[in-house]
Amino acid sequence: MRKCSHCLFDKSLSEFGLYKNVKSGLRRCCKVCMSEKKRIATKHRNFPRIKGEYKCSQCLKIKNSNDFYSNKLSLNGLRSECKECAKMSVRQRVYGISREECTKITKLQYCQNCNSPSKTKKSLNIDHCHKTGRVRGVLCHHCNCLLGYAREDVNILKSAINYLKRHQEKPIIPRKKPENFQQLDLFASMACV
Repeated sequence: MRKCSHCLFDKSLSEFGLYKNVKSGLRRCCKVCMSEKKRIATKHRNFPRIKGEYKCSQCLKIKNSNDFYSNKLSLNGLRSECKECAKMSVRQRVYGISREECTKITKLQYCQNCNSPSKTKKSLNIDHCHKTGRVRGVLCHHCNCLLGYAREDVNILKSAINYLKRHQEKPIIPRKKPENFQQLDLFASMACV
């Protein structure tokens, strides 16, 4: 049994949260009181998003408030860096590349596999080796999924190419539209065989 420092009730040890910075390893305040204290603290910090123009802390450009992610704990309700710089810093952290390399990669406007042009900024993905973590370039969604589903194995991709070449001229089962439901059942039973 332990007494909560906030509500002053005696409670079992399981009702106290863990806290490694004290000798006992438990918080002085019970879990219920702690959640109430956190709720009150964040209620007073929930600042509204103020419209206007702000300076990004990373690129130092003045941008509209819509170009910033919201942050309920800041006085103006916005993060200090713009959305572009926030995405850039995530890419830098995830892929371990410099800011210059990141801007160079994001400026590419086409898939480096199929050469299809980018329709939007979101349509290209940064491709990296999952074994080494090294960035290889940018790919469209389809090419990125292709590599992912093939588990980046060259042999799987070669066998897929051979499969497509073998069946390029004529399909095994000809496609025919069923005229009624009985014909549809016949097609279903043939597929199960």
